[in-house]
Amino acid sequence: MLRKLWFQLHWFMGITVGVVLIILGVTGGMLTFEREIIRAINSDVLRVEPLDTQRLSPEALLRQAQEVLPERQINALSLSSDPRDAATVNVAGDGPQARRGVNHYFNPYTGELIGAELKGQAFFRTLQRLHRWLLMGDVGKQITGAATIMLIILVLSGIYLRWPRSWKALAGWFTFSFRRSGRGFVSSMHGVVGTWVLPLYLLAALTGLYWSYDWYRAGLHDLSGVPMPVRPGPPQPAQEGNADARPGSARGGEAGPRGPMGREASSPREPAADRFAQVDRVWRLFEQAAPLGYSTVNLRLPQPGGDYQFMYFDPRPAHERAWNRLTLAAGTGEVQSHIRYADRPLNEKLMSSMLPLHSGSFFGMPGRIAMMVASLIMPLFAITGLVLYIDRRRKAQVARSALLQAGLKPTGERGTGEGERIHVVFASQTGNAETQAWKTAGAFQAAGLAVAVHPLGTLTPNDLKGMGRVLFIASTYGEGAAPASARPFVSLMKQPCPDLSMLGYALLALGDRGYPHFCAFGRDLDAWLQSCGAKALAPRIEMDGSSPEAALAQWQTLLRSLGAAEEAFAQTPVNGCPASA
Repeated sequence: MLRKLWFQLHWFMGITVGVVLIILGVTGGMLTFEREIIRAINSDVLRVEPLDTQRLSPEALLRQAQEVLPERQINALSLSSDPRDAATVNVAGDGPQARRGVNHYFNPYTGELIGAELKGQAFFRTLQRLHRWLLMGDVGKQITGAATIMLIILVLSGIYLRWPRSWKALAGWFTFSFRRSGRGFVSSMHGVVGTWVLPLYLLAALTGLYWSYDWYRAGLHDLSGVPMPVRPGPPQPAQEGNADARPGSARGGEAGPRGPMGREASSPREPAADRFAQVDRVWRLFEQAAPLGYSTVNLRLPQPGGDYQFMYFDPRPAHERAWNRLTLAAGTGEVQSHIRYADRPLNEKLMSSMLPLHSGSFFGMPGRIAMMVASLIMPLFAITGLVLYIDRRRKAQVARSALLQAGLKPTGERGTGEGERIHVVFASQTGNAETQAWKTAGAFQAAGLAVAVHPLGTLTPNDLKGMGRVLFIASTYGEGAAPASARPFVSLMKQPCPDLSMLGYALLALGDRGYPHFCAFGRDLDAWLQSCGAKALAPRIEMDGSSPEAALAQWQTLLRSLGAAEEAFAQTPVNGCPASA
């Protein structure tokens, strides 16, 4: 019952949120190499030809940029250690761009403005909004959040439904065979490929919820012991007059810069009228404090009364969020703090790397590629899941048609005279075994014989004692397991055997030779019956779902020998059941 519930939940959620998950997966995969794509298509703006002369000093570059953009306040300067990279100057923006500002790109050798707008940025911004909010704002955010939770449930239920019956069958979890065909091929692709990417989907979902729900984000920070980051507001414009007023300062008051021991530093702040006067000096202090060098460094200019803040990457950074942060006091150049990513404890590294974990870049280039591929193939699972669902519904309809044609109903009653009946017992996962059961029962009923049909899962081994003749039709599911509906009976097969010496039986085992454990459950059932003393009316018949004709002919010959009507087999039989659902 529990397995059936998980199965129903799995396919229901897959069909319900399949389209949303396709959008999230494909857009996420497309965003994986956004930075590299932007750099490649904007090489005329982001790359320069190195000159024989040295690059302009940071102060000279900022002054040149201010002359070019006199109406804009400069917020920050970014430089790269690569002599071919352009310098980036961030200036105050308006409206939606007020917090992040607007980037302008300058030649670091001449101070010439190269450009501002980058090709492709608008496309990727739209793609990101589609990925996060489905272009629907807060409503879309709630939809993507719910879909992400359902993805976690799909992953966990997939693990449960595919869990092997033994450790020997565990290799089948990761084995994909092109020898399978039809439904078996689709089922194998859905299950095996899904197992390959399962850890990636679980990681993407668990980290994706960080941006979906405030309670989830707060819970992660509480669990890790890392304080929630404070989102900075838009930069305040520089003001004339007393710089010690320190508007927006986190510490407040009228104090000047503090030394390492908390004493008031004697040097005054620089006048607000010349925000670039100390840049070259603090830049040299930064280079002394970071002797290992950098690949990229961003200097955020202080607001009145504030400090100089450097955010920089090591020459070989771990990922795109592995920032180091160095804060220097204006006026004195004292090191206020120096936080290196490499020196942080693991909990802080993880909480500051939520996006790299989400995109896979936390694990380097292999992680990025793996996450991109897993994201882009998300449609595969929605499509194959839908195909399997439609196939299951079709086979269920065929089984119902066979039931109506036979004019019988499953029975759980065991009364007197049961030995005079022929009993048909089926164990079906996708409906094929059930269809064959009803066709078999109909053939006996057409000959005027008493017949009863039973799902195997509704019986106990003791129920078989007085049945006389039983025809078993049993499918094998996945890597040699019994169908989910038959699990209650299978659990009882492990107990001491009842005396079935008065039972005569025949068995039709359905499977797919593309799986290594072909008809494994049918074989196990046959061996168990013989161990309990039951007498086989004929050797076990094994039917391959891809070529069932010969096995069906054998089965029909056996049924005729037991009294089934000849005309019942005039119609084209239904194909056998693949081994996987």
